[in-house]
Amino acid sequence: MRRATKLSCPGLLCPGLLCIGLLVTLACAPTNEAGSFAVADLPDRVFWAWDRPEDLRFLDPEHDAVAVFEAIVTIGEAYGIRARPRLNPLQVAEGMTLIGVVRVEVAAGTALDDATMHDTTEAILAYHRADRTVGLQIDFDARRSERDFYRGLLHELRARLPASDSLTMTALASWCVGDTWLDDLPIDDAIPMLFRMGVDDGNVRNFLAAGQDFRSPICQRSLGLSTDEPWPTVPAGRRLFLFHPRSWTAEAVTGLEEDLTRSAR
Repeated sequence: MRRATKLSCPGLLCPGLLCIGLLVTLACAPTNEAGSFAVADLPDRVFWAWDRPEDLRFLDPEHDAVAVFEAIVTIGEAYGIRARPRLNPLQVAEGMTLIGVVRVEVAAGTALDDATMHDTTEAILAYHRADRTVGLQIDFDARRSERDFYRGLLHELRARLPASDSLTMTALASWCVGDTWLDDLPIDDAIPMLFRMGVDDGNVRNFLAAGQDFRSPICQRSLGLSTDEPWPTVPAGRRLFLFHPRSWTAEAVTGLEEDLTRSAR
């Protein structure tokens, strides 16, 4: 039986496309064209622009890209599905490559079925600006019991996105160290998150310090690092997705190359 799912948006923030179009300076970003992009085309540095005021016009479109928070979708047994778009302005330089990021959170104990998966897909696509981005990235720390739901969600998103768009995901570092569940996902990249690792922090840092690499090939292209935590020893030649807990500044970016030099092996 199909469980009724509610999709709610706060006040006049629906539809999300209008809201995001007003808050994010996207007119200067390149329009996506069929067949025009692959993950390999991304620059070596991608800056996450989370939901805070961001002026990133100091970044160089030749060497940098921006992964812009577009929305958060929360799923709960009591309220169904809630979606909230980006609420803060973002400014980027002319020609900047943009990736849309949607965060997904599921309340503990929530039953996840096909109907919820379809409605979650609709909520994500309602806020994703495929016309102004080169791809979609899903940020979802799925529990083991939620992996089948996540797999189905990614398959449905892949089927619904333009063929030219990339589909990527953030990945808990533990998924990339010894797990196999990422291997058959319809994604172009999984970014191991080497910060906020919780109980896995020591094990992952020791694993990398010993010269080992992530088991899953899909985790061997990029790395997620934060400016407010010591960087672990990392394999060289990876694309860096960079997180900053406050609004980015040129000063915050200045020391990144030095940090990478100290951390790379």
